[in-house]
Formats: sequence, structure tokens, C-alpha cells
Amino acid sequence: MAGWESIAVRDAQKRSRNSMSLLAQLAESAWLEFISLTVSLTAVIGYWYWINHRTGTNKRGQLSTPAQNRLIRQWWVQTLDNQTGAEILAVQTLRNAIMVSTALASATMLILLGVFTLIAQRQELVAISNTLLGVPLISLDPQTVGLKLLLLAALQISAFFCFLTAIRYYGHISFLVAMPTALRHAMQASQIATPPNGAISHETQPDPLPNYLQRAGSAYAIGIRIMIYSIPLFSWLLGNLALLVATALTVSIMYWTDRAPH
Repeated sequence: MAGWESIAVRDAQKRSRNSMSLLAQLAESAWLEFISLTVSLTAVIGYWYWINHRTGTNKRGQLSTPAQNRLIRQWWVQTLDNQTGAEILAVQTLRNAIMVSTALASATMLILLGVFTLIAQRQELVAISNTLLGVPLISLDPQTVGLKLLLLAALQISAFFCFLTAIRYYGHISFLVAMPTALRHAMQASQIATPPNGAISHETQPDPLPNYLQRAGSAYAIGIRIMIYSIPLFSWLLGNLALLVATALTVSIMYWTDRAPH
């Protein structure tokens, strides 16, 4: 009896050590996942902040592409104010911008449906990847894969909201473009408050057209960049190293496309 009891005790201790080792591996894996995601997000958000707030010129005296886009939108408004008969061209430009934003918003919804399908079939996704490839390429449990796919779905919803915001501002701009330039500028001096003493105060408000146009352009640009970051995040399913490599490639490609053209 004593021998059987000692064997049972050793088996229990062995199972306890195995459980502790498994918990330690899971905790280490979770920390690696968190660190990899933090490094990736820091690199991408840091680059976006740097390129969007880079107002200076490069060695050739040229602005970056985001700065040039903001300047082009400002010139577009000035052209409408100074060029007679440009209303039709303005309406066509707004129509094209709304169509592009609508198409991209639809694309985010299609990607979102695909992500939800993968979430529902995440167990089969892990099993198929391990069986067909012969290696545990997606070696995480289905719950972790589901969390990664949920984060990818949240990105698509954010991009969809950005494109909807751009469409909303483009709709406001279409009304402002139809107004005469003199009337739009006359709206800058408007009655905005009546103090308690009954005196009327007037303040000068900026022209809403450039402001709405810049907001629409910013929302569109943010939506595009969120969709671009979906590529590294989808690569995260293949592992932490794939996430970091895809992030480095994405930032490099974005820098190449955002730099001032020759």
C-alpha cells in the first residue's frame, strides 16, 4: 500500500509541475503577444504622428505628401473663390470623393464579414493550418486567435466610421459650394451671442468650407491608414515575428509613398 501511495503522490506532483509549467508558458506567451502588439502600434502611430505633423520641407525644399494634400485642398477652395463658373467642376470633384469613400466603406464591411466568418470558424482555422502545412504555424489556442480577429474587426469598424465621417463632411461641403462666394464670406460675421445686458456681440467666424474640407480629407486619410495597418495585424495570426516584420515593411512602404515626390 505504501508503494502505491508513493507512486500516486509522485504522479500528482508530476501533474502539478506540468500544470505550473503550462501556466508559465501561457503567461510568457501572453506577455510576448502584448509586447509585440505594443511595439507594432507604437511604431505605426509614432510614424503617423510624425508624418502628419511634419510641416517643414526636405532637403529638396519639398513638403511631404500629407502636407501637400492639405495645401492642395486649401488651393482648391481658393480656386472656387477666384474662378467664375467652377461650380460644376466642384460638384464633380465632390461626387468623385463621395464615390471613393463609399466604395472604401463598402470594402471595410466586406472585410468585416470575412473576419466574423474566421472568428466563427477559428477552431477549424487552427486545425487546418497545422494539418496542411505540417507545422504549428498558427500555434495559439482558438481563444487567442479569436481575440486577434476581434481586434482586426475593431479596426475595420473604425475605418468604416472614418469613411462615413468623410462622406458626411463632403455632403456639407456640397451645400456650401452651391452658395455664392460673397454670401459664404458674409456668413463669417454672424451674431453668435447676446450678453445678459442685452448688448449684441459679433464675432468673426472662419469660412466653414476650408474647415469641412480639411476634416473630410483627414477622416479619409485616417481610414486609409487604418486599412493599411490591417495587413500587419492579420499577419499577427502567424506569430509575433510575422507581426513585427509586417509592421516594419508597412512603415517602410508608407514612408516611401508619403515622402515628397521628385
